[in-house]
Amino acid sequence: MVRSIILLPKIFMFLLITAKAFSQQKIDFKLYTIPSKENHIYGIRGNVAPLSWEKTMYMNSDSLNKYSISIEFESPGSILEFKFVMDDANEGVIWESTPNRSITIDKGNSISSHIWEVEQYTDPALLALLSSEELMEDYTYLEKMILEVHPGTYRYADSTEINGALRDLREAFQMPLSHGQAFLAINKMIANIQCAHSFASLNDQNKSMQSLLHLGQDKIPFTFRLIEDKMVITHDASQDQILPLGSSVLEINGKPVKDILSKMRLYIGTDGNTPASKTSRLELFGYEFQYDAFDSLYPLMYPIEKAIKLKILDSNGMVKEISTNY
Repeated sequence: MVRSIILLPKIFMFLLITAKAFSQQKIDFKLYTIPSKENHIYGIRGNVAPLSWEKTMYMNSDSLNKYSISIEFESPGSILEFKFVMDDANEGVIWESTPNRSITIDKGNSISSHIWEVEQYTDPALLALLSSEELMEDYTYLEKMILEVHPGTYRYADSTEINGALRDLREAFQMPLSHGQAFLAINKMIANIQCAHSFASLNDQNKSMQSLLHLGQDKIPFTFRLIEDKMVITHDASQDQILPLGSSVLEINGKPVKDILSKMRLYIGTDGNTPASKTSRLELFGYEFQYDAFDSLYPLMYPIEKAIKLKILDSNGMVKEISTNY
């Protein structure tokens, strides 16, 4: 059995940057909210010299719970991955348990601020739009993968459908887009291949995309199963715990759930045009060890604030309107 490749457009695997011959670049690392422990020395390790994964570069104590260090690098354009550590003569090296942090070594000096044991977060609102030139570079790569590499491009779709989807993506990329807009456009195009193993991955993304897709305070406060397009609440994750389990959600922020699901299916790839499979892939389970498509795609399609308004049908057949926080 031939397994289809998982298409990972370059712009969502790496933060691309043109390397130029700059002079040394200085980064000021700042670490906050340090655990109060005696005889511990705090430092940093990483993958780009002068940092190393094997040896700690020690930081300076600015106050009781703040450390800092300025480091000069000679690798402009490189992606620096790093972690903060605590060194103790008796306990040895104590590493942060969070995923590796990262930063692009770019032109000019920069400040990189972090909180101990809190996963690195990049505010998507601060990300610059992706230029048409950047997007078209990825389009060229994606088109080649689909037309020349993918083993099942025409298994369920014909050339007219595939070329039309590529044309729509190419037209969308003629103007600058946000990272979220580009991610949606690519997913919509790839879904036309009708292959369950081909998509812009929710995993293996750079820190900016991880922040956009997974770390924002923009997720609906419940998990659900979909039964004949009915969104049935299976777990209440709201702050005030007022969502009755087993109730059906009729509307989210004034939009009918039926319409939301119909639109979201356009971004979900399955083997063949199978609406039931697309629907099942939109169910939200909330497991810690996996990312669900609904959690990542819904906020990109329907941006929401910290309060959410729901219209639900409870188990007694009563329609209620509930406003709740995350």
